[in-house]
Amino acid sequence: MKTELDIKRKETKMRYSSLLIILLFFCTTNVLAAEPMNKETGLLVVVHGSPSPQWNEPIQQLKQEVMRSLAADTNPFLAAEVVNLEFKKPMTADGVKALAQKGCKRIVCMPLFIAHSSHVVYDIPAALGLFSSRRIQEILKEEEMEIAPSGIPIVMGPTLAECDLLLDSALQRVKELSTDPANEAIVILAHGDEGIAGTWNDIARRAACHACANTGITYADWAFVHVGQTYADNGLKAIANAAEHKKRILVIGLYLSMGAQRMHERYVATHGNPFENENYEVVFSPRGFLPDPQVAAWLVRTAAEIDQHCFIEGVQFNRLEP
Repeated sequence: MKTELDIKRKETKMRYSSLLIILLFFCTTNVLAAEPMNKETGLLVVVHGSPSPQWNEPIQQLKQEVMRSLAADTNPFLAAEVVNLEFKKPMTADGVKALAQKGCKRIVCMPLFIAHSSHVVYDIPAALGLFSSRRIQEILKEEEMEIAPSGIPIVMGPTLAECDLLLDSALQRVKELSTDPANEAIVILAHGDEGIAGTWNDIARRAACHACANTGITYADWAFVHVGQTYADNGLKAIANAAEHKKRILVIGLYLSMGAQRMHERYVATHGNPFENENYEVVFSPRGFLPDPQVAAWLVRTAAEIDQHCFIEGVQFNRLEP
């Protein structure tokens, strides 16, 4: 005959069993929810492109670094392509086609440019089939630039101007040249864009301030010279102005794959050395922004955040709509 104690023990066991079942249910549900979604997103990195093998060499290294980043367990991308906007294949449309053939159902496009420019605002969106006008169509036709096939959702990410890597790179280039900070000045050469001059001035100012604050150099200036077209006017003027304050001028370039030294050497080849008889020294950095292994990591990390925000979270939000 069951006693009152036996009945209480049985009830306690039943309660514990029920609690265990509930806990197992929630644990299983959480594990399933934590499983990563099927990889459906492609990463498209667009660089400017150049007919110069010297310019393209660090881009190839970047491509290898991006591919290595895709091997990480946390990588959300099914595939990645590094393409050129112009001058050299593979180009933008080739990259979109390749990602589509690999099964990508959506694409995050990262424009690997120093800052926003007409290329980023107009040309890349046009090549992706996201923007069109009669003028843009004429330009694409003239430059034999194919428009990517439509049908795949694409979102564009930011330029390098929105990360600290650009400032750190400028600082590193200055440190590589500096030997006597008290008697040195910094001159930064950059592409610039008349349409968004304020943005470029802000980039150059931040790079100059960051370099001065971390080296002890007290004078810095900058000039916008495109890729050398206005170096004679703007670049040499900034260097001459700096020489009125310091006797050793450090010249660096805010360029993806080209150093200030190459730009100066091109000028010297046709016009001679403008500093040959001066009483100050001018030294030029031979390096551009690449190679830098942190760039590939930033590209993948930023693109993953965009994928999560624009595609994954957006898809879930849409599913909640009636």
